[in-house]
Amino acid sequence: MKVKKVSQKKYFTKLLREVTIILVLSFISSLNQFYAQSYSHPIFDSLKIIPANPSPNDNVELVCFTTLSLSPAYLDSSKVNFQNNQIEVDLYYFLGNFMSDFVRVDTIDLGYYSANDYTLVAYAHSYMTGVPDFNKDTTFINFTVLREDVGLKTEKTFSKINLYPNPVKNQLHFTTHSNTNKLEVEIYDLTGKRVVSQQFNNTDKGKIQNSIDVSRLREGLYLCRFSRGGTVVTRKFVKE
Repeated sequence: MKVKKVSQKKYFTKLLREVTIILVLSFISSLNQFYAQSYSHPIFDSLKIIPANPSPNDNVELVCFTTLSLSPAYLDSSKVNFQNNQIEVDLYYFLGNFMSDFVRVDTIDLGYYSANDYTLVAYAHSYMTGVPDFNKDTTFINFTVLREDVGLKTEKTFSKINLYPNPVKNQLHFTTHSNTNKLEVEIYDLTGKRVVSQQFNNTDKGKIQNSIDVSRLREGLYLCRFSRGGTVVTRKFVKE
């Protein structure tokens, strides 16, 4: 008789545990549904193309400033499609369960494009555990890859620019070749803000070798833009 009572007690204890788990999971799912219906995630604050006026020799990147209201959140994946001069970028954000507004800055590599006018359409998708792709924001920008006839044709000799060391801590050195003795160097952060602008006047035409002080820059990825007259070349480097 006692054995039977013990077995019944174990059975009801196990049943109660399973019911509790089901109720907790149901509550979490309902909570996620509530978040999904109550908040608009994510929202594009702005998009920037870097460099702002690319040439066919520039690697184009998209910088996205996105507001999310649930944390922790991160960019899980992205996808780029190109057709008929339209670039479509899908960004997939995974959201947490805590209410906390913050802005993410993400950089997407778009690659190289020939001289033409382009429309970029960006879609910010978001999803949570148990709530797939419940909301998205859409925005677009137009940009132009400048043609060679407006003076952005890059000479092969000038395009052979070497940056070192990379990553860099203090002095960023560069070497290149140019048939003129004037060279302008600009450094941009991923927000598109110019943080360094410097001109170099070399006494001899041909090989140019010089350095830039980047010790005061914050850690992160930067774009270094070299221009000589109408010729522009962009290179990346990492500040440690």
